[in-house]
Amino acid sequence: MSKKSAFDGQLTPMAITAALVLIIVGALASPRVAGRRPGQPTAESVRSDLQPRGPQVFRYYSEQPGTLDPALASDAYSSIVIAQIFSPLVGLASDLEPVPQVAESWTISRDVSIAWL
Repeated sequence: MSKKSAFDGQLTPMAITAALVLIIVGALASPRVAGRRPGQPTAESVRSDLQPRGPQVFRYYSEQPGTLDPALASDAYSSIVIAQIFSPLVGLASDLEPVPQVAESWTISRDVSIAWL
């Protein structure tokens, strides 16, 4: 008479259940061991969300501008940096006609002394 082993070539339902429980517990515990909570974004997912979708332009300025206030800018270097940050109310087209940029519309008084944007 031969003895039957516990394995007998097949896994018992109890062994399968135990293995599945260990896998689930390990999957749930691994983020906590790594120092983050489940549902918390990973560094890779945050980086991919922050990546710009379109073309990028990187400008390196060798010094700090004197001011970022357009009303106080008196040097060309500050004006260059300010032009990259602020948009004017009205711009000029190629034929030097005024075109709206930030302003949606404007009216000019009859005596041409006041323009309302």
